[in-house]
Amino acid sequence: MDTAPYCCAGHDEIVQELVGAGADVTRQNNKGLTPLHYAASKSRIDIGKLLISRGADINVKDKANQVPLHRAATTGSLGFIRLLLDSSVPPNKTRLNNADRIGNTPLHLAMDSAHAEAAVALINAGADRGRLNLDGEAPEDVEGVGGSEQRRAKQYVIESCGKRDP
Repeated sequence: MDTAPYCCAGHDEIVQELVGAGADVTRQNNKGLTPLHYAASKSRIDIGKLLISRGADINVKDKANQVPLHRAATTGSLGFIRLLLDSSVPPNKTRLNNADRIGNTPLHLAMDSAHAEAAVALINAGADRGRLNLDGEAPEDVEGVGGSEQRRAKQYVIESCGKRDP
């Protein structure tokens, strides 16, 4: 049984029942998404904890080459980012600098969406601020949402982490 649709819809009881009955927490759909990708995209932290405790791979890539951390960073889910970082133990250590099919790391996506606190958490965990995507942009150089929101996010990152080394 596929748990993925329930992982992002807030049906905790159904997910718990399915996982308890032996549902495959590593199953990927036709886009390569797993239940953990869905939980990360909707900041379903309790479901994420359950999936990880049952063997979900925190570094599984979908067909866009994104791992659950990309999903959490895109939505600015600081709680889910922390869950993935805290669940990071060898051999299932969270890879902070995985690039998706266009070269964006989770830090690129957090900055692109102006999720400054998420970006700071990733940087403090060791994300590479100088890694370039396929457009040749470092995470703090992406245009993102633009405007004052983007400027505030960049300023928050600089105030919290200092300027990026050239």
